[in-house]
Amino acid sequence: MSKNHKKRPKQGSSSSVDEEDSATLNCESLRSSIDSLNKVVTDGFANIHSDIDNLRLKLKTEIDGIKRTIKDIEKSLESTQENVEVVKEDVKKVTEDLSKSTNTLNDKIVKLEQFSKSPEVTKALNAKIAELETQLKQQIEDNIRLEQ
Repeated sequence: MSKNHKKRPKQGSSSSVDEEDSATLNCESLRSSIDSLNKVVTDGFANIHSDIDNLRLKLKTEIDGIKRTIKDIEKSLESTQENVEVVKEDVKKVTEDLSKSTNTLNDKIVKLEQFSKSPEVTKALNAKIAELETQLKQQIEDNIRLEQ
């Protein structure tokens, strides 16, 4: 009931007055409880919003850190890929040089084998060996004479 339409207690009835006072106290107590709950809920939402803002800031900071790390890794990867390309080129050049040297060496071996199989070369080499053996014997005899 509104305040303007309150039932007026009958004169001489104290129980009606007590009931009305009790109802008024209950209403005021209920309003106070609702106001307290409203304040607690409002404060709780304010705390939740504050916590969400803090978490949002932490998350943004971590995401920015991850982005920087990814950029650093990408730069490192690019540098590594460039180094790998340089090494591949170096290996290719060394392989080509080695192949050329091997071919040249094989050609010289073939020529040497052909040269050593020639009878004229064999005679010439045997003659040179005999001449060197004679010179060696002569040097040994000269050394023996000098020692005596």
